Amino acid sequence: MNSQTQKLAARRLEQFLVELVNLRADDPEAASRLVRRFLEFGLSDWVLVRAVCTSISLPGLPSVTNSATHVALFSKSVGHIIRANSRSALTLAAEKWICPYLQKFFLATWIETDTRTLQWSRIVLASQLYRTRKSLVPPGNTGWSSKQNRDGPQMSGRIDEKGRCRLPLAPEEFPIEQALDYLLKNQNRRRQCPNPECPAPYFFAKRHTQRYCSEACAQSSDLDRKRRWWSKHGSAWREQRMHSRKMRKRTTDKSKKGK
Repeated sequence: MNSQTQKLAARRLEQFLVELVNLRADDPEAASRLVRRFLEFGLSDWVLVRAVCTSISLPGLPSVTNSATHVALFSKSVGHIIRANSRSALTLAAEKWICPYLQKFFLATWIETDTRTLQWSRIVLASQLYRTRKSLVPPGNTGWSSKQNRDGPQMSGRIDEKGRCRLPLAPEEFPIEQALDYLLKNQNRRRQCPNPECPAPYFFAKRHTQRYCSEACAQSSDLDRKRRWWSKHGSAWREQRMHSRKMRKRTTDKSKKGK
């Protein structure tokens, strides 16, 4: 990663999130396109690869290394990927492990409705990512214990110029953390398109009343709803219509005879 992670534009974060959560497992090129299109998110960065491949395992989500199709390749390749820091190997790791894992994590966050669980997702992601980043901890962080109790518990932190115990400095932020922050801040705009045939059903609503991801999906769903209604009620509707016509005709005929 760069020495200082750039702040990504909201539009770019939104594009990344939508493409990530809609990543199709049946499209073998989807992960490759995602990595190439969003280079600034560092999906093939060696630090992220190492974090995901060696330590991340979230409750309720299958570990990447437990995937039956990847376990053999993982055991042979991950050590080489981390040691060699080869760009081609890292890109392969991003496509096979990082993208599928992040898709599961962000999709689980997208559909979550419990507020506390959503807040917890940020803590879980950060703790897992930084577990393997001890070499990148900002200088000045150290271990300290209470001055009043030297035998007390050791704390991770730093000592400032006045000799006070301070919280540890935050390490450099991953771009995917910015993406998660954006998702959490815009959780009221999360939507899932009701159209069952929508190829990319997860999207951010542009207005609070928006239900469908596009006009095409809205029209398609409307036509499908009309077809279902007609299939279920069409016969009865036609019979009622014919009956109404007959009644009007009788009324008209009687009126004419009365004249």
